[in-house]
Amino acid sequence: MRLVLSFGLVWAIAYVKHSARGLHTTNKIISREDKIDFFCCGQRPLATDNGASEVAQTTDDIQGAIPHSHPSICSIRPVNNTYHMFSGVLVKNLAGKYYIITNWFSGTHPFRNLFYEAHCGVYDRTDLSEPQRVSVRFSDLKISDAETNLAILIPATALPTNRYITAACLPNEDWYEGEKAISAGWYNKSPTYNIQAYSKLHQFQAYITSRATCEQKYRDIYSLKLMCTSLPETEFFTCNPDFGSPLYTYRENRWTLTGIAKFIGDCYKPDRLGMYTDIFQAKDWINSIIN
Repeated sequence: MRLVLSFGLVWAIAYVKHSARGLHTTNKIISREDKIDFFCCGQRPLATDNGASEVAQTTDDIQGAIPHSHPSICSIRPVNNTYHMFSGVLVKNLAGKYYIITNWFSGTHPFRNLFYEAHCGVYDRTDLSEPQRVSVRFSDLKISDAETNLAILIPATALPTNRYITAACLPNEDWYEGEKAISAGWYNKSPTYNIQAYSKLHQFQAYITSRATCEQKYRDIYSLKLMCTSLPETEFFTCNPDFGSPLYTYRENRWTLTGIAKFIGDCYKPDRLGMYTDIFQAKDWINSIIN
């Protein structure tokens, strides 16, 4: 009898602990079993406290980023050319191999991986003397669909991992309405494409809007594969954004790649929103490529 009671008590305690744990899983990573990328991700070694304070300090207007404080972003450009075409974001698969997630519509002509190379560890895109900068070409390109414009570039050679080059985390959970995010990139500050882009990495704070708001605004092109955010009111020309640039959210002390910037047609309107490919919704496809 004592053994039965003891077993029952242990089971009851375990059940209560499990149930209590379940009450605190809202907006938390649920299980490592859901994780599809390398365990060591989402770190910003050159940002104070991994950039946690930056979530509160970043403004809605465009501002200069802390030098090299976004080590997962790469500048993608034509081979042997200093011209920044668009951005891509480093992630790692479960084995620790790098891949670059981007927006394939970024190019103005058919995207062919052999025509491009990525420069990672970049802060000032015009400063080719940055000692930590590493360039890499691609062995292959995988495209999801024309609806999302999401693409994965497969580096032809290995990239290092250091204070200047690291992977962002892939999301284990969906975003929520009103969640604060940071968008980083080499944005354009005038209607002249890329000629007057910021040479140094910039960022701004954004808030993720509800799916209902995004659908109401962009009914003709909206799908559950896409997401919307607020945008800066000044110094940001939305018709020429930095395609492929990341939307980061800060979760459990790690920086997560939540969205990839894509083009939308109403960029001249004053009430426009930012549109991104929803990385959480693309998780199964990404997993099928990188793992």
